Amino acid sequence: LLDKNDIQIRHTRVRKPNDNAHIERFNRTMRDELIGPYTGRGLEEISKSIREYLIYYNYARIHTTLRMTPIQMLQSC
Repeated sequence: LLDKNDIQIRHTRVRKPNDNAHIERFNRTMRDELIGPYTGRGLEEISKSIREYLIYYNYARIHTTLRMTPIQMLQSC
C-alpha cells in the first residue's frame, strides 16, 4: 500500500525526541478533536470524517502559535 501510493517511511533519529514533535502534536490534536467522538463508528464514516478534518485543519483552523491557518502561513512565505 505504501509503495503503491509512493509513501516513504522515515524513522526518527535515536535520542532525538524533537524530530517527531510536530506530528505527535498533530496526532494528539486529531485524536482529541476528531477520533474521540467517533469511537465505535464504521471505518467508512471515520475515513470521510478524517478527510473533512484535514481540510478544516489546514484551511480553517487557526493555529495558536501561528495566529493563522497553515495555508495562510504557507501563502505568506
